[in-house]
Amino acid sequence: MNEQLWDGEIKNELESSPFTLPAFVRDKMDDVYSRLPDYPIRSSIRIRIVWVSVCALLLFVGIFASGFVSPAVAKVLRQLPVIGSAFQTVGDEGIQRASEKGLVSTVGQTVEDKGVAVTLDQVIYDGTRLSIGILHSSDIQISLPGAAGMIRIDGKELNAGMGGVSKEIANGMTASVYKFTTEEQLPDRFMLDFHFHEVTRNKEGRSEKIAGSWWLSTPVVKLAEDVNVIPFDPPLIREHAGIRIAVTEVTSTPLTTKVAFELEVPDKYDYMTFNRGEVPKGELVTTHRLDYELVDSNGLSLEPLSGSGSQKPGEPEKRVVLFAPVTSDVKSLTLRTIESADKMRSQGDGSFVGVSTPEIHYAPLPIDAPFTMKQGNAGEIEFRSIRFEKDQTWIEYEVRGTEPYIQDNAWWLENGKGDRYLFDRYDQTRISEVSYAYRVKLPAIQPDESLKIAVVQIDSKERIEQLDIQLPIVIQTQ
Repeated sequence: MNEQLWDGEIKNELESSPFTLPAFVRDKMDDVYSRLPDYPIRSSIRIRIVWVSVCALLLFVGIFASGFVSPAVAKVLRQLPVIGSAFQTVGDEGIQRASEKGLVSTVGQTVEDKGVAVTLDQVIYDGTRLSIGILHSSDIQISLPGAAGMIRIDGKELNAGMGGVSKEIANGMTASVYKFTTEEQLPDRFMLDFHFHEVTRNKEGRSEKIAGSWWLSTPVVKLAEDVNVIPFDPPLIREHAGIRIAVTEVTSTPLTTKVAFELEVPDKYDYMTFNRGEVPKGELVTTHRLDYELVDSNGLSLEPLSGSGSQKPGEPEKRVVLFAPVTSDVKSLTLRTIESADKMRSQGDGSFVGVSTPEIHYAPLPIDAPFTMKQGNAGEIEFRSIRFEKDQTWIEYEVRGTEPYIQDNAWWLENGKGDRYLFDRYDQTRISEVSYAYRVKLPAIQPDESLKIAVVQIDSKERIEQLDIQLPIVIQTQ
């Protein structure tokens, strides 16, 4: 169900209610519903807000004028202030941009079992990933063992990789966004079923597992506007030190930039080269991995979102890496390969923990901005302005260096008692498309002489320049 059916849900809730509406209220509501227009598949944010607001207003006027309040109506209406907020609250850069452009479908379907209600808030599919926004009370944590069995497309289970993140919003509610990637080609239109069977309720310091069945369903239409698929046949190939990368396709959408390639690597990059369960407790091991960076022709790095791969015996690994969308006109993109080596200490049970301790530099909070601090050999951060308000604190800053998407939230404020004023990626807003400049909202802070800035020192990662691959594509944004 999408946003235009909110009014229908309100009507359905009333019709299934054990209470009886006065006749004049019922007649007026039926008249309103009979005159509602047909909505297109994708309407603007303004239209969505206007029609939901109009219908809610008519209900409030009619219902409260008669002195009647249905619990069923109250249940639906009290969700209206946060419906359509999941993607803006906890979506990555691509999801938030798509939401701002009105490209997402707002659903608003609520199901309840065992006294736990969850709402399928928003959904979008652009051919590269399927993103689902869920709203639920903040004392509930949804248990998701994996994508298998959770997602169905036209009734068929989807084999997909998944990731998710949650953040508390207003009125005791939490927004959770789950992202699914698959090698399967999904239809342009399909019925999505999202299912889970366990939640954890946290109350008064105790956790309680609740078994149930929560089924959420909605039709989905694949995003088609401004989607560009650029295949490379033959592939674009680079080889160095036993590493071979062959780029086969690039996809650019308003939500994502996707790079698909085949990968062959030496054994040292295989994380299964040692049996994790047999490493004695306390022993150090070094793991090697390859990461990827996508830089546009303006010199800006696109934010990395996720990566996945699959491999058949005797064949190269098929890799897919996802980045944020391109936001300015570019003449090419460059795929760069980054090598990382991490020292880990065995816990003796097959698990490992990192052994490196980050170095942190402190400085008194300056009265006047701008103020610049080093961030190790990765670069520096410039604090442009700091504004203390009654309910919040606003800071504008810019990072410059080789690891912008690590540098951007590797700092915090701290008072003389050692209390840290932290933030996460979803508290910050990027305010420039030509630099890594941000505005972040922190809690209300009392300005005093004890405040200081803590900045983590970051190492610049090693780029394997011999593997740089220029992708000759032209992308024009609107």
